Amino acid sequence: MTSEVNGLTTTTKPYISAVAYCPAGTTITGVGFSVHPFLSAAGGTQRRIVVRKARPVQIVTSSGVVRWGAWVSARRPEQPAHNQTYTEWGVIAKAYCSSPLAGHQIVRRQTTITGASEWEARAECPQDKVAIGSGYETQLSDERNEVVLDSMIPGVNSVSTKAFFSHVGGSANWILDTYAICAYPVANRSVTSNFKLGNPSGNSDVKGQCPLGTLFLSPGFDLVNSLGQVRVSRSAIENSFLGGHGWSNASANEDLDGTDLAWTLQTFAVCATI
Repeated sequence: MTSEVNGLTTTTKPYISAVAYCPAGTTITGVGFSVHPFLSAAGGTQRRIVVRKARPVQIVTSSGVVRWGAWVSARRPEQPAHNQTYTEWGVIAKAYCSSPLAGHQIVRRQTTITGASEWEARAECPQDKVAIGSGYETQLSDERNEVVLDSMIPGVNSVSTKAFFSHVGGSANWILDTYAICAYPVANRSVTSNFKLGNPSGNSDVKGQCPLGTLFLSPGFDLVNSLGQVRVSRSAIENSFLGGHGWSNASANEDLDGTDLAWTLQTFAVCATI
């Protein structure tokens, strides 16, 4: 059995963070997020938001109870674009949870990058375990700069990420953290995917399904040929009906100045019987 827990935060400030915790006694299998509209003028809706973090987190309460959760943060520019006014905007952290899984473990791969405009990283599970979920975090040494995550792809026993760096000023150092949520092999595990071309209006929304009889554990995404000009605004699982057999969902928008690139958005889902 799997379940979804949502944590919504809204603000008028440039930076926002949201956390969703799994019920006590359960564990986390995946992390998702969704950005909500925040500009009062049409045309800019989610094109200036960068989701900097979507990763698993663990806390221990004052009573000693361990809680797993999803931690998501996002940022918009300090100043709005021409003829636009910032209003309240929000982000939803989505934690995908299940009963405890044997061998559950979080693996983090941290990479510090200097002077490179793009980077790929991989977090690998131990050899006797499989990847059931993904996460990432980008960190900047200068807030004038920007890192756009291009992909978060689950493999058999690893998670791959790729990010593009926009050096606006100041220091060019940045950090890319890649997270793999690992466990001992689970029954009927598979990774499904689906893709869709970006449309002329500069956005794309794509859905994918798990095989019948299996449940979603976690989502993932990949932007092909976007080169940092497209931002993912949603990576989530929609499974609130049909006994959990819904779909994975990814949404993306070109940044404010658009791009002439022919780009593609792909959604991934890790599925299994648990």
